[in-house]
Amino acid sequence: MQTITAQDRQTLFDIALEVWGRAELAYNLAEANDLVLSDEVAANTVLLIPTVDAKTDRAVVSAYELNSITPATSASQEEIDELNPEGIAYWYIKAPVPVFVVSPNN
Repeated sequence: MQTITAQDRQTLFDIALEVWGRAELAYNLAEANDLVLSDEVAANTVLLIPTVDAKTDRAVVSAYELNSITPATSASQEEIDELNPEGIAYWYIKAPVPVFVVSPNN
């Protein structure tokens, strides 16, 4: 089985895009590595890449490779802190994405 080393701020979805060009295959990656989708992946973590029956989207994989792009979409703690969220209008789901609720009054 092949492996991949996670880069700083990469999520399982980012790695699935990098490997297969398809974010939905993050489920396969999580399962092969005894993780759940919301787990943070530390930089330099070596992950097993399972064999999947799904077809790789070569166009997406090639675009990342040709442009030397490594998808890494997890917000850093500094970025989250810069938002200075407070009050009940702010939710933090155990994922690196802040979610804001906007009411008609603000």
